[in-house]
Amino acid sequence: MGTAPAIWRIRKQPEQAARCKRGKREQGAIRPAQPFADGFLRHSFSPLYKQGTAPKADDAEQVFFASLEKLQQEYGLNPVDVLGKPYPYNLLLAMENAKTQLQETGRDISLSVKKCDDGQLCLSTTESFNPGTTLYYIPVLPLYRMLQDTQQQSTAELLLSVCTYLYKSAGVPYYRDEGTALYYQYEFLRDCEEENIDEENEYTNTAELDAAEKYGDIIHAELYRTVHLNELQQRLDSYEPKSEYEFECLKTAKEAFALLNAYPDESVFRHTEIVIGDDEYDDEIIRAEQYISIVAETEGEAYSQIQQMINDEFNECGRMEMPTLTKYYDTEYIPDGKTLEFEYRLFALLENLCFLLNNTP
Repeated sequence: MGTAPAIWRIRKQPEQAARCKRGKREQGAIRPAQPFADGFLRHSFSPLYKQGTAPKADDAEQVFFASLEKLQQEYGLNPVDVLGKPYPYNLLLAMENAKTQLQETGRDISLSVKKCDDGQLCLSTTESFNPGTTLYYIPVLPLYRMLQDTQQQSTAELLLSVCTYLYKSAGVPYYRDEGTALYYQYEFLRDCEEENIDEENEYTNTAELDAAEKYGDIIHAELYRTVHLNELQQRLDSYEPKSEYEFECLKTAKEAFALLNAYPDESVFRHTEIVIGDDEYDDEIIRAEQYISIVAETEGEAYSQIQQMINDEFNECGRMEMPTLTKYYDTEYIPDGKTLEFEYRLFALLENLCFLLNNTP
């Protein structure tokens, strides 16, 4: 997995992070215009279905459209007029219309028909955010160095407030907390270093590990101070950016403040579920806390070894935890408005913050 992010990318909307540059899409061949009859463009075709696959009409329409109404209410979808369309085309048309509108939200939302606990069929949505093969690791040693520079003091405090939000409110793990995935990775490197301190080997990271512990503990203590959250609004109001980098810091801090106000009690792991890979019997799972964390640095020999160990471990996994939200619009369902909007915005925030801290002036 690559570390997020190496390259700054401005997006119209949140999308999954990726370290690698996207390949350029080849331009399609330009073909001369051909004369054609356009009568078919004005004709409305009914969707096809296999003979005998549609359930009996009876109360199927009533159940389906009752479920569809709840779905439309949940996502603010506009109904399509299917009056006069024969069964089951009316159901298929309504479902295709709903799918199209869900796709237009820009989020990964699939729509299907499921059998609920009461035996009735109902519509179901599964919204997911695929983090891809990116390690969302927030480096804090660059932040520590910024705090020591009087010329970057206000910028460093702004980013410190963002990190405090992610740690205390959004629940992003910190590598100095015992029990976290990265804590054990650093401890393993330390043990290897101590066992081979007098031998010629690849573990020569004493200085890096010492710095990760010493300065990581200093920032760790700062993240516990509520003043950094309480003063975020004040820091935003008083901050005067003078460079492109500082303008991006301000934009990132504003997004963190907006998320804090909109979702004050939500954790990055609130909707993480296990998604089955190619081998559904593989018990090895990539946990969300393994690819989302605060880290010392994302450069140096120590981090390179940690990254390699993590990649080796992930290569043995067949399943992965990722933000996923499934809903069943049955007779008991009450629309609650829950979506993965928080996750989409939070992952974009993580990516932007990683870039800023990996590219400090």
